[in-house]
Amino acid sequence: NAILYNVDLTNAGLEFADLTAAGLYDADLTGANLEYADLTNADLEQADLTSADLRHADLYNANLEQADLGSADLDQVNLRNADLTNADLRNAYLYSADLTNADLEYADLTSAYLNYADLTNANFQDADLTFADLRYAYLTNADFQGADLAGADLDYADLTNADFQDADLTGVYLNYADLTNADFQDADLEDATLTEADLKFAKFSGATVTNTNFDDTYWHETMWTDGARYDTNQA
Repeated sequence: NAILYNVDLTNAGLEFADLTAAGLYDADLTGANLEYADLTNADLEQADLTSADLRHADLYNANLEQADLGSADLDQVNLRNADLTNADLRNAYLYSADLTNADLEYADLTSAYLNYADLTNANFQDADLTFADLRYAYLTNADFQGADLAGADLDYADLTNADFQDADLTGVYLNYADLTNADFQDADLEDATLTEADLKFAKFSGATVTNTNFDDTYWHETMWTDGARYDTNQA
């Protein structure tokens, strides 16, 4: 339960450290080695973790609001229930990370790498995910309302029940993705590619689908832009 507000821990060697519930508000952890560290319930609000090594670290329920995690290595990190509101995760590496129930509202995930990450129930409202790599990610019940996903790669992702209302999905890749019951109402899908995606019960009413590729998609009770439901590809 150490209180280390505003402390300078640049490039510190903290691998395997027990920092449970530590107060690290506004701390400078640039380049720090926190591999396998226990940061459960830690307060890292506004902390600078740029390029930090957080591989396999436990950040369950941690407060990372407005934290800078740009280019950080978060390979297989535990961020379940973490607060990442307004966090900077540009170019962060989050392969197979657990972000179940994480709050990423307004977060910047530009070009972040999230292959195989578990983002079940995660909140991405108004987040920036442009060019993010989310292939094979688990995004069941994820909330992307108002998010910017332009150019993102979501091939093979599980997006069952995901909410994309009013989201920017221009040029996004959703090939082979499971979009069962996903909500794309009023979203912009211009130039998006959804080859062989599963669109059972998905909703596209009011969506922009100019030059969108729906080749070989599977439809069943799929709501098209006209508000009617179809069982065959109308694109």
